[in-house]
Amino acid sequence: MKRDANGISTVEAEDLARWPRRSGDAHKWRSAVWIVAGSPGLYGAATLAATGAFRAGAGYVTLSVPGSDASIDPTEAVCRPIADVEWDRHGALVIGPGMNDRVVARAVLAGNALPAVVDAAAIAWFQGRSGPTILTPHDGEFQQLTGKPLGEDRVGAVKATARDLDAIVLLKGPTTVIADPAGQVYLVEDGDARLATAGTGDVLSGVIGAGLALGLEPMLAAALGAELHAVAATSPGALRSGFMASDLPLLIAKVLDG
Repeated sequence: MKRDANGISTVEAEDLARWPRRSGDAHKWRSAVWIVAGSPGLYGAATLAATGAFRAGAGYVTLSVPGSDASIDPTEAVCRPIADVEWDRHGALVIGPGMNDRVVARAVLAGNALPAVVDAAAIAWFQGRSGPTILTPHDGEFQQLTGKPLGEDRVGAVKATARDLDAIVLLKGPTTVIADPAGQVYLVEDGDARLATAGTGDVLSGVIGAGLALGLEPMLAAALGAELHAVAATSPGALRSGFMASDLPLLIAKVLDG
């Protein structure tokens, strides 16, 4: 990582060597991710998050869709009602993509201490929690979270919000800004307009969740996950026209294999 005079580090593709690969004696439960996402009839975001988690190294994904008992893609995800999930067998929680149930989101976040990725609608419902937390807003969600316009100083705004909420904040954009409550800042600059496509943020949530479940400390999981996501979107196999979020997970796996 390049570090500037202000102590801000820019993540580079070479840093992805630090992303954990599963060992030869790995067991699926050693890197299990619990995803609480989607809502009845709206399963796409949950599917993208689960697929992103698998392709980034999760050995097991439990998928809970509030208000639905439907089995959805990917086939490999194990669908369970929230009440039936043994959350302490998982290494990370991803919550929010495609959700519309604020009460459930808040109850799940308060009910466990798993390292958590909080995305989409659940960002605005966040009220703090005991476990490590990564919030992943885009500009509009960031304004909902803070209740005020973002302004031009993106780094300053993210640092202040991370400190105030005692959480890691990852602000998505052409340059993604990641800050922790202590004021450490990472930048990710390697993405392009292909990531300005519906659903790519859901994939990112799953990727970061996999990093947490694989044992990365939360700040590094957020920074390396965002870099992996960006490098995959701009890799040689990525379409320049008609790029879709569902293209990303396999590209992510290929980057890790490369």
